[in-house]
Amino acid sequence: MKRRTGVAVASVAALALVLAGCAKGSTPGTSGSTGGKSGFNAATEGVVNPSDKKGGTLKFASSSDIDSWDPARAYYAWAWNMQRFYIRTLVAPQAKPGKEGLKLVNDLAQSQDISSDGLTYTYKLKSGLKYEDGSTIKSEDIKYGIERVFAQAVGPA
Repeated sequence: MKRRTGVAVASVAALALVLAGCAKGSTPGTSGSTGGKSGFNAATEGVVNPSDKKGGTLKFASSSDIDSWDPARAYYAWAWNMQRFYIRTLVAPQAKPGKEGLKLVNDLAQSQDISSDGLTYTYKLKSGLKYEDGSTIKSEDIKYGIERVFAQAVGPA
């Protein structure tokens, strides 16, 4: 009797898994449209699972550890993508898939001027920029950040 019950339970469970795999549905919080191709590297050509919902909690997981959370020390491109959530830069790649993502757009910079020989870059900062504590972001802070990239002895190890 116990064996029959076990076989019946296993059969029902297998059938439920098969039916669940065949069922169509959408993930809560998504628009139901794929908006792009799915599969390997799909996000380079479009948004795979777009949503029209605002707000919420975004969670990330990775099978490997990041080389550094410090923007001056991070090496891997996926680390740079993660840093978009917590750092600000003068300019940054546009947050769009494909070739549009290769274009630089202003972040802290209001404008930029590049000399004709390409050796001098002049940026004008946007007005009203503040840190999370409310203090003003100054050009000296930006200068320090750029110098820090080239002075690896400065800052956390």
